Amino acid sequence: MDKTAAVVVAHGSRRESCVGSELQRTIDAVRRRLPGVEVNWAALQFNMPNLKKAVEEAVEGGATRVIVVPMFLFQGNHVFQDIPGELDELRERFPDVEIICTGHIGPDQRVADILTERIQGVTGRIYGAGGFFVHDPLEIEHRSFDIIEELLPGLDMNLEEKSVVKRVVHTTGDPSIAEAVYISQGAIEAGRQALRAGGDVFCDVNMVRSGIKASILTRYGGRALSLIDDPSVAESARSLHTTRSAAAVIEGAARNGFDGEVVAIGNAPTALFTLIDLVQKGRARPALVVGVPVGFVGARESKEALEQSGLPCITVRGTRGGSNVAAAIVNALLLLL
Repeated sequence: MDKTAAVVVAHGSRRESCVGSELQRTIDAVRRRLPGVEVNWAALQFNMPNLKKAVEEAVEGGATRVIVVPMFLFQGNHVFQDIPGELDELRERFPDVEIICTGHIGPDQRVADILTERIQGVTGRIYGAGGFFVHDPLEIEHRSFDIIEELLPGLDMNLEEKSVVKRVVHTTGDPSIAEAVYISQGAIEAGRQALRAGGDVFCDVNMVRSGIKASILTRYGGRALSLIDDPSVAESARSLHTTRSAAAVIEGAARNGFDGEVVAIGNAPTALFTLIDLVQKGRARPALVVGVPVGFVGARESKEALEQSGLPCITVRGTRGGSNVAAAIVNALLLLL
């Protein structure tokens, strides 16, 4: 199977921090946008890996195609002579690998956009009619995640955990919520395995269900389900003197115990308390619980109980949460597939 790798080659710097942090953030942003491509960087001078080493590592990693991207504004000697010369040597060494060099950055309109933003950021002018706006929703999302990445420098998490946290920050617009996210050990992998195997996502309310990326979920054979509007659930809630969300959890567990499923609760603490009780009684065995009910009555306590239950779980400590947060967490897991 063909495997594509990309090497973004920059000039390099005697100041290691420029490459070690600033360039790495740019590479991380590119990786998020190209999940099917292994993206790394190289330096022409001062830093390692240099271009030859980076291409060697890509080939050793199984790449059959290596795309080299010169991160240079102008077509100076590095772009015109140095990089092509090194690539010719590499092509001779690796005749079975397709090594492609793209154009340099050059006089791109997006560079003008960045310069415009920088100048306007100093002058304090508001973008007026005909000014620079971002209209493409995908570009808006990408820029948002780049900003979030800069706002979360100190999180002690791996990349997968961080991707979940960033989705929560993105959907709430609140960087401070990152510190409240709790992910139990193995929770992400448990959820990912369940979704990859075609497990359903049981939602306490329709708002959670409607926010889940069904196009990805159905690709693996899963469905986003909610029983909140089921007539039998409404009747059960009246007879049990509980909320419909809690009654829906009881009904859902009675069908298959949520075996191999992800349960996403974003609205009702009663639903989360009920689920934990069913698990303790052996009547439910979800693969993962996304428990983020919001509010001031029972929300904090239900999430504390979830954290202490030993279940694979992702939650947001305290009173914050909501259906949008529950859907965002599930979507983060789906995107990790």
